[in-house]
Amino acid sequence: MTDDNKRAFLKDRIVDQMTMFLMRDFGLNLPEALEVIYNSTLHLSLQDDETGLYLESPSYVYEYLKKEYLTGSCSVA
Repeated sequence: MTDDNKRAFLKDRIVDQMTMFLMRDFGLNLPEALEVIYNSTLHLSLQDDETGLYLESPSYVYEYLKKEYLTGSCSVA
């Protein structure tokens, strides 16, 4: 497995878990939860390898997403 594949796997895992967290915490259905994630500033930060977010736990990254979802802003660089 190449480094790019490893990064992609970790990012996908985080997105999968955050989807489940949104569905559980806010009662969103699958399409709604994915829309929240893929339209978020956090998702852009997650895709940027320089942030290193893909190395964090899904729960850690979700806390930033939850804040963005509730307040409309995200503080991840």
